[in-house]
Amino acid sequence: MKQTLAFIMFIGWPSLSFGKINIQDSMPKALLSLGYGYQLSLFDLGKRYGGHGTLHGSAGIVRGGWEAGLGAEFLFGSTVKEDVLAPLRAPGGELIGEDHQLAEVDLRQRGIFLGIHLGRSIKLGSQSLVLSAKGGWLAHWIRFQNPGNTFIPIQGEYRAGYDRFSSGFALGEQLAYRHLAKNRLINFEIALQFSQAFTRLKRNIQLDNPEVKPINRFDGLAGLQARWIIPFYKKKDPGTLYY
Repeated sequence: MKQTLAFIMFIGWPSLSFGKINIQDSMPKALLSLGYGYQLSLFDLGKRYGGHGTLHGSAGIVRGGWEAGLGAEFLFGSTVKEDVLAPLRAPGGELIGEDHQLAEVDLRQRGIFLGIHLGRSIKLGSQSLVLSAKGGWLAHWIRFQNPGNTFIPIQGEYRAGYDRFSSGFALGEQLAYRHLAKNRLINFEIALQFSQAFTRLKRNIQLDNPEVKPINRFDGLAGLQARWIIPFYKKKDPGTLYY
């Protein structure tokens, strides 16, 4: 029994409490969130990629209605509008592998955002609206999926000559509806978010088009995310912390 209780405490299950706790006597002091969403690629990013999914993770502290923390998002999509392998294709559009057979090569969008956020919550009972801004670093690139690794031009260091890896400073804005249940069992938020990034191609040469020069890009993102929240509470008695 003791081992079971210790394990539950370790994973921080949000509905767990020891003793009687009046929700009015406690406020969340920290928040963890995990989520999934869908975004549109806008501006220069929209010329290269289509819509894509996002995985979200963040951790932050809460003080007097203000929130601050760190977050990360992973971007993944299957729509790549630039065919960077076009010069390597046969007249019929095929790619030929080292085994002299047709090579299956799929182009995928990948990206990552790392940054900090600062927000302000407006209480609406057990619900709230959260306005926040973020700043950080955005990177995106083309990922090649080639079962069997039969297509030599994208293997090893040559892959960097086609992947269009770009990165730079990013800003973002967010409006979220948040629900923190009084029984602490159901805690979630739905967030509408926008991002703007000032990126630049980081490769010295693109093998499909050596004349391509690194230029400043203005990338945009707009999407919706659903997130599960784990709140951490502390009673007014400073000696006891509840999860």
